[in-house]
Amino acid sequence: MFDVWFDDLDRTIAVEPFGQHIARILGDAVAHSCFCTRSCHRFFLGISPDGDLFPCGMFQGESAFRYSKIPETKDYYGAGYRMYFEHALRRVHEDVSRATRACRVG
Repeated sequence: MFDVWFDDLDRTIAVEPFGQHIARILGDAVAHSCFCTRSCHRFFLGISPDGDLFPCGMFQGESAFRYSKIPETKDYYGAGYRMYFEHALRRVHEDVSRATRACRVG
């Protein structure tokens, strides 16, 4: 999906979070978003009905992400995120001018 969007020279829509990821790779300031920012825990807090606290609502009910507990396993999606970000980083570095246009659409 990233490649189809990135390679579209007549891109008329923004696909987030792709545009935000590219902007961050390029070092541009972007509007605040919680997705993959490494700091969402400073801005968002999820509180489940039973009072447990989580880094955001997305992780409610996931005991590995409950505050005051030590996660015993890595994020299930970690390997996939790593593959995606390594690929996106490689594509951005291969064509910085296209990446610059891509993150400004929308």
